[in-house]
Amino acid sequence: MKKNLFLLVGSFLIAAASRAQPGNTLTTITLTGKVTDSATGKPIPGCSVYINSTSLGTVSSTDGSFRLHNVPQGRSELVISAIGYQTYVTEISGSSLPDEWKVRLRPKITELSAVTVEPYDKNGWVKYGQVFLDNFIGTAGNENVSSCTLRNHKVLRFFFSKKNNRLSVSATEPLIIENQALGYHIQYQLEQFSLDFNRHVVLYLGYPLFQEIPTNRKRLLRERLDNRRHAYLGSLRQFVRSLYYDCPGLQGFSMKLPQMVLNPEKQWVRKVYNPEFSPDNYPEDSLKLYRDILAQPDYLEKTVPIATNDLVNMDRQGTRILYFTDALEVYYKSDKADKAERNSKLTLVTPSPVVLEADGGFYPPKELLASGRWASTEKICNLLPFNYQLPEETSPIP
Repeated sequence: MKKNLFLLVGSFLIAAASRAQPGNTLTTITLTGKVTDSATGKPIPGCSVYINSTSLGTVSSTDGSFRLHNVPQGRSELVISAIGYQTYVTEISGSSLPDEWKVRLRPKITELSAVTVEPYDKNGWVKYGQVFLDNFIGTAGNENVSSCTLRNHKVLRFFFSKKNNRLSVSATEPLIIENQALGYHIQYQLEQFSLDFNRHVVLYLGYPLFQEIPTNRKRLLRERLDNRRHAYLGSLRQFVRSLYYDCPGLQGFSMKLPQMVLNPEKQWVRKVYNPEFSPDNYPEDSLKLYRDILAQPDYLEKTVPIATNDLVNMDRQGTRILYFTDALEVYYKSDKADKAERNSKLTLVTPSPVVLEADGGFYPPKELLASGRWASTEKICNLLPFNYQLPEETSPIP
C-alpha cells in the first residue's frame, strides 16, 4: 500500500510518494461496485470513491453502489472512505477490472486512543493549530500558502504526549483544503500526522482527491496555470519522473555524489619525488611538503557529477530501481538564463533500493529522504494531482 506521504527529519528532511499513473492514457474504462458494512452487510451511502492523488472520483448512492468513470489503463490506487469507517485502499489495474468491485468497510475504532495515552486536547487548535498548518500546508515562505485555506479545522483532534514530547493529529472527517493559487479543491483523507519535537521529525500521510475550482475569468485561469507550472518545475516529483525517463538534464536537473577518487597531489609527488633527495639539492620545506603529501591517503572523497545510469537500473520486469550510497546532491535550474541554482539532497534511509514510478512516485515511501529546497516546497500548498503534466507535453516527459 502506497500513500501520499511526507517525512521530515532534522532540519526538515522530506520524502514523498503516491501512486496514480499520469502516464497512462485516461480511457472510458468504468469501475462499478458496491460498498457495505462488514459487520451488518448493510449498504453504505455517501462513500467517497476515487483514484488516489487525481481528480477522478464519485460518491456511492443510497444502495451503496458506485460507478467510477475514466479509470486509468495501468496501475493506480482505489480509495474508498466514509465517516466512521476505516479507509479502504487497494491497487487496481484498469486493464483487468472485475465486473463488480465489492467492498466491505470496517467500522473505525478510536485508533489513536489505542496508541496514545493522552486524551485529545479540546483546546488543541489554539495551542497547536499553527504548528500543524506550518508543517502540513506550508510556511509563510511558500508563495501559495496565503491562498491555501483549511476549511474544516474543527474535525482535527490533537494529542500531545508529554512523556515523548510528541504531537499526533487525527481527523474525524476528510480535510477540506481550498487552494485558490493552484485552483484546486482538495479532499484529503488524513491517515496520520505526528511531530516529534525531540528529534524534529514530522510524518504525515493520507489520500488526496482533487477538484478544479471553476472560474470564467481568463486572467485568473492563466495565473493558476502559471502557478501550477511553477509548483511543478524543480519539484521532487518532476525529478523522479526525469530519472524514470532518463532525462534529468533536459528537465534542468544535475546530480552529484561523493566518490573516492585518486589523490591527485599524491600522484604528482610520486612522479617527481625521489627518496634520495636531500637538503643539499632541495629546500627542507619542499622535502617536508612532499613527505606530508605522501603520508596522505591514496584516495580522497570528492563530489563528482553522475548520470542516471549510475543510479537507476532496470530489472527483468522493466521496473526501474534507484539505489545509491551517501547523499545525492541535486541541483535545479529552470533554464540557462536562470542564475539561481536550487539545491536539495536525497538520502536512502536503510539504505535499500527504491522503485521509481512513471508518475514521479516511489516505493517504499519512507526510504527516500530529501533536504534543502524540497524541505520547504514539498507541502500541501504546492500539491498537484499526479495526472498533472506541463501544457506543452504530450507525454509525461518529452
